Amino acid sequence: MKKLLSGFLLGSLMLPALVQAETMREEVMAEANASSMSFDDMKKGYTNFAAVAYLYGRQVIEGYEDDTFRPDNAVNRAELVKMVIGMMEGNTPNINAYSDCFKDVQSEWFAPYVCFAKGHGWVDGYSDKTFKPGNPVNRAEAMKIILNVMVKQSYRPTLTSAEKSWAMPSDADMSAWYATYLRLAWVKDLLDKQHVTNNNYKPGESMTRKEVAEMIFRTYLFMGERLETANLLSDVTCFDVDHSTMTEEERADLWQTSYLDLKGYTMDDIERLDAKYADDDVVQELVTALEKDKCNAGDAADMSVWTEFQEFGTF
Repeated sequence: MKKLLSGFLLGSLMLPALVQAETMREEVMAEANASSMSFDDMKKGYTNFAAVAYLYGRQVIEGYEDDTFRPDNAVNRAELVKMVIGMMEGNTPNINAYSDCFKDVQSEWFAPYVCFAKGHGWVDGYSDKTFKPGNPVNRAEAMKIILNVMVKQSYRPTLTSAEKSWAMPSDADMSAWYATYLRLAWVKDLLDKQHVTNNNYKPGESMTRKEVAEMIFRTYLFMGERLETANLLSDVTCFDVDHSTMTEEERADLWQTSYLDLKGYTMDDIERLDAKYADDDVVQELVTALEKDKCNAGDAADMSVWTEFQEFGTF
């Protein structure tokens, strides 16, 4: 733990929080559940409602003219690319700069998104130099595209021994190209598994609209919560450094009033996030970088390598 349980912070646990905690996950869920979205086939209380409502609010997904969402419809390759890029605000392609990148991707509505994704190495075509934008995207392909866009390679945590030993779906070929994507998504709970029966994930079958929405939503929460954790843990360290001359009681009081109450967190929130991501090596590297950057301790950190994390919040 990053100095989280130092004496003055243990003391602060005895002080009541004066406002309700507002972690990133709680704020996102509250926003989703407060949505006025009401498709006939995707109402409040339905499984996947929060995911669909949040993406709908961000104009990532739309419904149909008959006021339905059609959650079980398949998603094609072009639609998926547009959705996942649309979720990332910093990834808005210039429609005049991205076109004509595959034989079957020229100047259509989806061309800027597909060509933008190709230019960043997020998607591949087929051996015949086509993308097949109208083909239904299967679950293996969808996992690769979503993770490539939202979780760059250097931001993917090294899985723990326990996570590496998790049993994978019995119908998954763990020597196939999609194995690393499936394992990460499976152990980090990024997937909708409602269709799983007899431990079969069916990676070669089409991913539905509700599944796509759920994976994008969960991946967004996963990345945002990791950034939030790094910010919180580095703030703990900086507070400790900046107020080292104060008594434990003074620091506990100040921590409560100038940080916890102000930001709407409780110590339980911070401890829970610390425990959840204690084994996440990327989060711990980011904590160290933020400590250098915010605490003015030692050599300055190169924060440029963390830029894409700010798609999910701020440092």
